Amino acid sequence: PSSGGSHILHPLAPQSLAVPRHSALTLECVVSGSAPAPIRWVKDGRDVLRRGRWKLLHSHLVTDRLEPSDAGNYSCVVGSDSATVKYVNYSLTVLEPASLSRGLQDETVAAGASVHFWCDIGGSPAPTLTWLHNAAPLRPSPRHFPTGNHLRICGVTLEDSGFYQCVANNGIGFVQSTGRLRVQPGKDSVPIIISSPANTTVVAGGDVTLSCSATGLPAPLIRWYDSRGLVISPPA
Repeated sequence: PSSGGSHILHPLAPQSLAVPRHSALTLECVVSGSAPAPIRWVKDGRDVLRRGRWKLLHSHLVTDRLEPSDAGNYSCVVGSDSATVKYVNYSLTVLEPASLSRGLQDETVAAGASVHFWCDIGGSPAPTLTWLHNAAPLRPSPRHFPTGNHLRICGVTLEDSGFYQCVANNGIGFVQSTGRLRVQPGKDSVPIIISSPANTTVVAGGDVTLSCSATGLPAPLIRWYDSRGLVISPPA
């Protein structure tokens, strides 16, 4: 049109993009008007063109190689008069495959000791982390504590020996790390209760079973107590 100033023809609505790292990218900003209006691109409020890897192609913003630091909010701003400025926004997420910055190390400990494994990962979106013991999923227990990138095992036994793995996957890529745990028989170790009795409600006259298991060297002796004291023999 011969009047009315410049207009943004495309895109007409805010855009959200998720693009793999190291890809080429063009952020489009199609502008019409009888006279060219000044166009500038800003990222998170700062001039984008001051960064060497971005350049203008007509009114579009282009780069040949995306890096993780390029993620953020971009705006194409058309016009200089604050009363007539028009803009369109892009939200850019840079996708990165799962990566490993710190993997598992082989460990040798005495029975009854504690051991720690660390698995530091990165990626976008954030990867999910799975812990395995001898290729089987590791379930949390009173002695096994998988918490994010950290696995702690208390009161290790010979059954805990073997290979441990952390596997990180974010749908774009996956990585894994393996560490071996060797358990040496110890002279002695403090008893650790690994399965405690659970609170139970039963109908009067019914049967109930309370379970308790423990580990230690030498094998610990388990005693049961009720409100009257030590249970000498199993109740009827």
